[in-house]
Amino acid sequence: MLIDEMHFRFQLGLDKVASQDRPDLTPNEIDNYLNRAIIEFVKSRYKEYLQTKRGFETDHDRISALMSLHVDSPVLQSALVPTNLNNGYYVLELNSLSFEFMYPTKLEVKIKKDNCPSKIIRHKAWQTDDLKTVYTEPSFNFGRVLVTYIKSSNTTTPSQIKFDTLNKRGVSQFEIEEVYVSYIKRPDRVCLGNYKHIDDTSGAVTTPQQSCDIHKDFHDEIVNEAVLMAAKDIQDQFTYQSSLQRTMTDK
Repeated sequence: MLIDEMHFRFQLGLDKVASQDRPDLTPNEIDNYLNRAIIEFVKSRYKEYLQTKRGFETDHDRISALMSLHVDSPVLQSALVPTNLNNGYYVLELNSLSFEFMYPTKLEVKIKKDNCPSKIIRHKAWQTDDLKTVYTEPSFNFGRVLVTYIKSSNTTTPSQIKFDTLNKRGVSQFEIEEVYVSYIKRPDRVCLGNYKHIDDTSGAVTTPQQSCDIHKDFHDEIVNEAVLMAAKDIQDQFTYQSSLQRTMTDK
């Protein structure tokens, strides 16, 4: 549904259409609740995907819920060349991706060693305090590269992907040619328009209208979650319980 209808459904959920006994919420306040609900929707669906321990592309429920946000490489996201730090480590800046990165779904690395043919491998997640052993260290033959998502000092979210090619003796085992990053992009921030977001830097007098880019089959669930948040804030217990029931039914 378009953003206009999402606003209408939100107001209907708060009983604003039929009565006037609720506090008036401005368009930017409604947009704020909708955007919070959208982020909560993505977080909960991604958490469920992690708990299944299955590949994103094989999990039909996750594909259905987040498919419009899934950026597949190399189909939608071209292969990228990471920066070689010349000490066995490589880094890839997440801001070099085509869309704003939110969650990873698949990471493949094209590696080469001496005169051997290049090959593409899936990465192995790595904690920086883990010990390297012959079973966990980077290896060209066994197709292992260690990866960590790191942040810079001025942000609380990951800003780089770091690749470790060093074995436990500190010897680089291969070179990295390209990286294929598939990920969930941050959803578009919805906006009814005709007002200016406080954090908008576009220079426009008003922020352009923007509808939700999550699949339309899940818009009712998002609106119900937004109503749930608003009802809790304004301490409307009846609407809160009704919205909670609708939200649980949707899930």
